[in-house]
Amino acid sequence: MSTEHNLAVQNIGELQNRNGIFFIAVAVLSVGYALTQTKVAGFSFSQIPLLIALYCWSSSFYQGCCLIQSNQSVLMFNADLVIIRSEHEHPYYRYPEKFKNEEEITDEMYRLRKEVSEVSDAQFKHVLAGIVFYIIWHLLEILYIIRI
Repeated sequence: MSTEHNLAVQNIGELQNRNGIFFIAVAVLSVGYALTQTKVAGFSFSQIPLLIALYCWSSSFYQGCCLIQSNQSVLMFNADLVIIRSEHEHPYYRYPEKFKNEEEITDEMYRLRKEVSEVSDAQFKHVLAGIVFYIIWHLLEILYIIRI
């Protein structure tokens, strides 16, 4: 594997980590802001969209943590593959008994890359869904105030 390819894989991993961390921050800030908006309000059925928004943001936070962990695994498998292809013994090679050849590592790496992509998409969709449910909640609150 060329140095340029390894650098490209590393850059993609860093970009995915930054996106994951950004959406984690958005989720945490959204939850915090939503909770400050309702700290004196009693429970009513109009707050159900807010509960759904909080669930979506919490799910996005969890998926972001999983995304970072999976992405780190992809990068470690890529490093293992480089070590195997160099045909040198390396003190940091992690799986000598589990993976016997480069095909097994490549298969596991592609499986993890697919997982990273799916989790990244789900994280993004949950942040957006949370925003939509928050707006619905806010509109319901405005309609409730106007009606009274």
